[in-house]
Parts: sequence; structure tokens; C-alpha cells
Amino acid sequence: MKTCRFCGTEVIQRCQRSQVFICEFCKMELVAADVMENGKRVPVQVDSFVTLEMAHLSTKELMNRTTYELLQLLAMVRTENEDLADAVRIAKTAYDMDASFHDLVKTVIEKQEFWMKKVFVLENILRDRLGYIPKSLNDQVLEQVKNLITMGNLTSMRIKNESVVAF
Repeated sequence: MKTCRFCGTEVIQRCQRSQVFICEFCKMELVAADVMENGKRVPVQVDSFVTLEMAHLSTKELMNRTTYELLQLLAMVRTENEDLADAVRIAKTAYDMDASFHDLVKTVIEKQEFWMKKVFVLENILRDRLGYIPKSLNDQVLEQVKNLITMGNLTSMRIKNESVVAF
């Protein structure tokens, strides 16, 4: 049975040759990609491999990544930013002792600014999706999110029809 991806209601195909379906409950048309089988939910992918290199994607490209990927990437980018903040402090100390470290300080500051801006980009994309900016994203938190997504993928939108007792 073909069902709506949003509410699980059986959908009606507009006409035999059409790939457009109608959900009476949601009162909207659905394309074939929005139609599921037997009340199943659209699965959310959690098995992609995320690397720090993904941070070099444009903001537009990052907006097309899954929320889970962005959470993983934000954790990595925050770590990179924190490491570079430490490097800036060290470089400034070196510069205070020897002015020849000026170019090094400038380079490290530019790199740290890049990573700070990437933190802002990822936080704001996630804020748009989640309504808040995640504070802590350690391995335990990411594993909990992954488990919640996996469990959500297993649930369907079926309403049990139990017999009604007449009063």
C-alpha cells in the first residue's frame, strides 16, 4: 500500500500515468519520492564517512548534507578550531620574544579565523534545523544521536485499529 511519508495515510494516485499522489489527510500532492510503502518512514542515513576535509565544502554544499553528518563535522571543526586557538597563543608568545615570528602569527591567525567561521556556518545550519546550537558533541553524544536515528528508521506510522466497544 502506498502511503504518505509525513502521516502514513494511504495516498491516491492522481491518474494511472501520473507520478503524482494525493494525501487526503495532509491535503497536499506528493511526488513519487514522497510516497512510502505501508506507513514506513523515509530512512535517515547514518553510515556515511565524515572527514575534516568536508569542512572545505561550500556553505551551499554543507546545507545538502545530513544533520548527523553536520553534527559529526561540527565536532571535528570545533576541535580543529580549539587546537588552532592554542597555536595562536603559542605563536603570539613566540612573537613577543622574537619579532621574526610575525608571518607565522599572521598565518596561524588566518587559519584559526577560517575554522571559526566554519564553526559558525555549521552551528547556524544546525540551528536552522534543530532550533538550537548543540553544545557538547563528544563521541557518546554522537553515538546516542546515531542510535535514536537508527531506532526512528525502524518505526512505522501505523495506527492500530482496535475494536470499539458500544456503550
